[in-house]
Amino acid sequence: MDYLNNDCAPDLMRFMKTSMNNGNGSYYNFLSKIGEKSLPIFTKEQIDFADSISGLLPIVRGDEYLILKQMLNEGNYKKEDILSYNSKVNNDSFNNALIHLNSLGLIKDNKLKVIMTEKLSDFICDILDYGLNRYEIEFGEFDGLFKLYGNYYSEQIQTVKLRSFSPYMRGTEFDTKNHETYCYVTLNKDVEKSERLNYKDKFLSPSIFQWESVKDTTPTKGDGPKLLATRTVHLFIRKMKKEDGIIMPFTYFGTGKFINQRLSYTTEIVDGVKEQYPTLMFDIKLDNKVPEEYWFDFEIPEEGEN
Repeated sequence: MDYLNNDCAPDLMRFMKTSMNNGNGSYYNFLSKIGEKSLPIFTKEQIDFADSISGLLPIVRGDEYLILKQMLNEGNYKKEDILSYNSKVNNDSFNNALIHLNSLGLIKDNKLKVIMTEKLSDFICDILDYGLNRYEIEFGEFDGLFKLYGNYYSEQIQTVKLRSFSPYMRGTEFDTKNHETYCYVTLNKDVEKSERLNYKDKFLSPSIFQWESVKDTTPTKGDGPKLLATRTVHLFIRKMKKEDGIIMPFTYFGTGKFINQRLSYTTEIVDGVKEQYPTLMFDIKLDNKVPEEYWFDFEIPEEGEN
């Protein structure tokens, strides 16, 4: 909790999520690696339990942590108490969270799947308090399924949409029933600028994002028909996939509309031969103009610069 209460403290996630040296998994493992002398001794099963709970951080919904905290304090959970937490917690999200916790091996038969000791309980309680307090600061109450400019990891996007917890997803997803398209864009700002010139996804202004479909897409082929039928676009962007060995989340830039459809091409080198593939290019007109605080990180030009 000191990491939240001290404005000068670094982001705790940088100690927990780094993929260097096989990662830390949890704050406990980080403290163990740096030789913290007052660290309590836990079994491997208990450490794995702490790792799994820590792996959910930073949380983008409260359901899982609320269930775990009530089970930790009272031995079981009361659905009606958890549903009263805020407007984002509902029957569907609660049930999805239970499935999620069971799939992670954190609960079984409505019990915590670990031998709980007083020291472990204190340590887990601190993790849960940190997660819920950080959630309140960064998310709290908001309109819609996703919070505008909120940060979401791939697997978190899926759980918010009440799907199975998975870190893998396509760069484009379709909700054909509601004529919605979800675009997940990595701008690849971790490569040299000369290489980035090959990528056509970019901001044209604070309210327009240029987006290119996957290869082999035309108005009648591949994703083309679904793209042309889209009424609402949900745009998620991250600067790069990794930074300092840490997987980066996507930032939600809100909803928009596809405009200015045109044919384009992407080039790949296959066995030393350049191959051209058709694509569809769109401008996404955002419903919310991006605030200036994001312009530098996402290389957003001012209106009229292009």
